[in-house]
Amino acid sequence: MLELETRKTPLIALWPTTHSHTHEPPKLVPEQGTAAPKKLRAAWFDSELLEQLFRVRVWTATTVLTPELPVESSTVAREIPRSLKSRLAQLMARARDEEFEDGVLGHFGKELIRLTETFGVDVLQELTRLILSQQINVAVAAEALRWVGHMDHPPTHQARLSLLERSLQARALRIRDGAVLGLSFMGDRSSVLHLRRALERESVPALREDMQQVLSELEQVR
Repeated sequence: MLELETRKTPLIALWPTTHSHTHEPPKLVPEQGTAAPKKLRAAWFDSELLEQLFRVRVWTATTVLTPELPVESSTVAREIPRSLKSRLAQLMARARDEEFEDGVLGHFGKELIRLTETFGVDVLQELTRLILSQQINVAVAAEALRWVGHMDHPPTHQARLSLLERSLQARALRIRDGAVLGLSFMGDRSSVLHLRRALERESVPALREDMQQVLSELEQVR
């Protein structure tokens, strides 16, 4: 482990970013009057630059030293099986001929929920790609976002939340509306900041009202 002492920062250590998540965080190195052998001294440093140059994680005295949790699979790019991509594409294509009724779980919604319960975050990752790259019908995308927020599936909670938050930036009004509705169903207070930013950008009065209502509801969640 490479360690770095500094006169300006009392406690500092560097930890390789490739280190296993099962290991303990590094022990902080107290500043001493003289540099210990094989250690690098510096008056000031740019932690982001160090991380880029040496591929290390910088720990300072202000870092909260808690054991690292495994990275959620929803945040890691995965290779989606071709068979699943094909099934989703077919589902989206068939849904273009389906008439969606407000609040009614139809064939498309049922199939999307079933696929998510079976294949987990892979479905959400591919759905995110399809929606944000505008490769599926707008009405189908909006309906998908509704049920992404409405379904009860804890293992994919974070992935579903991420899809809805990112969809707030979609060009299509109907998709943004679907994202707001999905977030209202999820009721996760961590989306407050994303909704505030979306509200600042939104130019459609009716959707602004919906955003404000959902935002007010989430701000009351404890």
